[in-house]
This record gives sequence, C-alpha cells and structure tokens, in this order.
Amino acid sequence: MTAKRLNLTRDAIIDKALDLIEQDGLDRLSTRALGKSLGVQAMSLYHYVPSKDALLDDVTARLAAMIVIPEPSENWRGDLETIARSYIAIARTHPRAYPLLAGRRFNSRETLPILEQVFSIFGAAGLPPDGIAAAFRLLGYFMNGAGMAEMATREATRRSDFQLPDPDFLADYPLARQVVPHLALDELNGIFEKGLKAILDSIENDPARKPKIAAA
Repeated sequence: MTAKRLNLTRDAIIDKALDLIEQDGLDRLSTRALGKSLGVQAMSLYHYVPSKDALLDDVTARLAAMIVIPEPSENWRGDLETIARSYIAIARTHPRAYPLLAGRRFNSRETLPILEQVFSIFGAAGLPPDGIAAAFRLLGYFMNGAGMAEMATREATRRSDFQLPDPDFLADYPLARQVVPHLALDELNGIFEKGLKAILDSIENDPARKPKIAAA
C-alpha cells in the first residue's frame, strides 16, 4: 500500500473516479470505493481533493477538456460545429459521467479558458455580448438535451428488461409502433446534425449580428 500511496496524485484520483463512474454509475461513486480502488484509505484522498463535490468538479473539468475548441476564425459556423460534435461525442464515450458535464460545467478555474474561447467564437460571428449570451444558451440547451438523449438511449440498451423496441410491447399504440424505431441509437446522429444546422441558421439570421466586413 505504501508504494501505491507514493504514486497517488490528483490526476490519478480524477482518472480513477471517471473510470469508476463509467463502470458502476455516478450514484455509486464514493470516496470509500475510490480509495479502495486506488489502494488507499478514503481519508488519504482529501489531501488532493477536499470534498466529493470538489472531486466531481474535477471530473467535470476533465470531461470539459475533451471538448475541441478551435481558435476563433472567420468560419464561425465550422468552429461551432466542431465544438458541438466534440461535446456530443463525450455523451457517447462517457455516457454515465456525461450528466456532470451538463450540470456542473464551468464551476472550476480550469474550465474558464474554455468558456472565454467559446464566447470569442460567438463574438467572431458578429454578436454583441447579450447576443453571445443568448446564442450560447441556445446552443448549450440543444447540446445538453441531445447529450442526455444519447446517454438515456445508451443506458437503456444496457438493460435486459428494456421493452420499448419490442413491437409487441407497443401493440396497442399504432403510431408509437411506427415512430419508436426512428428513435433508435443509430438514428440519433442524423437528428443531432439536423438540429445543429437549425440552431446555427438561427444564429446566422439573428438581426443583432453584425458580420465583420472582410478587408479589400
């Protein structure tokens, strides 16, 4: 145990916490389980993370670091597409931890540079501060909703008793029987891309937007 304690670091704790969340679910994460997995007493963790809330903020920052944030450019639509697609990818690769990103984002200093750069991309689109706030919220609502749909759909596929895809389960509901297959996991990406385009179109058509005029 001594050797393991010597190798204990804040990064190792965050990595293991993320692993345990994906393995067992967010509700089952505890400092006791985390310490046991790392080969130390739970109290040893508090030297690196002062509370479970602080640990969850650190895990959230680790997830946020996976978002691809381009340098602001004239192709602001492409920049926002890159952000949105990398954001939704987190829901696909870390579905059990994803609710942290949706609910705790930007609660640590490590995430503030991300926030500033995202705001800069909206600014490059020609939006004033209040327009940036509105567009950021609009895109954020969409991405978080899409991510939660990804998470819920993926979690459902883990369950052996999930009946919704069974036509017999929907036998008395003819319209639902026709619609539900289009809600399947392999349909979600097309739905996401359609929604993303609609959001970016609405930003582009915002009357408050003042596009920069390219130099002659």
